[in-house]
Amino acid sequence: PAASSWWGLLLQAVCLTCCYMTGLALGASTIMYNTCSTVSDANFPLFIKLPFATENLLYINDYSIGGFSMLMVMLLIAGIQLSLGELLPLKVDTEQVLSEAGGEYIAFIVCRILFVGVPGVLWNFDNYVLESRRRAFTFKIVLTTHASMFAGLMGDAEVLPPGERSGWAMRASNDEIEGFVCGLIESRLANPATYLQETFQRYASQS
Repeated sequence: PAASSWWGLLLQAVCLTCCYMTGLALGASTIMYNTCSTVSDANFPLFIKLPFATENLLYINDYSIGGFSMLMVMLLIAGIQLSLGELLPLKVDTEQVLSEAGGEYIAFIVCRILFVGVPGVLWNFDNYVLESRRRAFTFKIVLTTHASMFAGLMGDAEVLPPGERSGWAMRASNDEIEGFVCGLIESRLANPATYLQETFQRYASQS
């Protein structure tokens, strides 16, 4: 039920933050783990130096720790609320008619909307819409999975730029690697009618 006290409002706001951060961390870590598992040993240095792969790992770390921290705070607030119950102050009379309500009730409703209702919408927009395309969660996940499959990183043969010798990924900068891998993805997805068949043939030729 909707919170009817300032303690309850605080608990719900922290709970939503915890669920949001933990859910995204679990989803992102599952995708990242599965993607890392598909990359061959020969191409793992190339993969792990991709800026968007590194950003995914940082994202997973931050949201995992953040979600756990919010869980600890939530348990603390819940413990206080459950143990003290009606002894806690800050109860709000939520049975009032809004047109006749006092200042505290109106302030409570506004805070409930701002700290419980609005964040759920804004957080999703922040990850999927409002963030710059470069940093958006979905954009990084798509690039990471596409790099694994369409840039050839799943194959046993080391993926190299033309004319480069083995070990290039260890010597190249992150920006050089990103430009090379993104160029491969773009060129290999250029023809929607044939890119899947070409991808299968590329990997089959290495088996």
